[in-house]
Amino acid sequence: MKSLDNIMPQLREFCEAKMKEKEAKAEADKLKKVIGPALADHAGESIDVIGGYVLKLELMPGRKTLDKEALEDDGIDLDAYYKTGRPYAQFNVKEV
Repeated sequence: MKSLDNIMPQLREFCEAKMKEKEAKAEADKLKKVIGPALADHAGESIDVIGGYVLKLELMPGRKTLDKEALEDDGIDLDAYYKTGRPYAQFNVKEV
């Protein structure tokens, strides 16, 4: 197995960036809870917020799903209809 010493600085930077991303997402989610209701009456409008950035609240339709349990209750075997995507790499960063 090859040593990772040559990319250790990049691995550290990646972990730090992922932690900052996690913190930023938590802050954005907190702010959405405050500004979302305040913008409800302005859905669809573009609002100039800061140089070069525009905020727009759009009401999206709910996601359409199939009721798998109901299909199985009706006697339909779903095994033949499942698809598996291609494998992919996933980086997981967690604090230890």
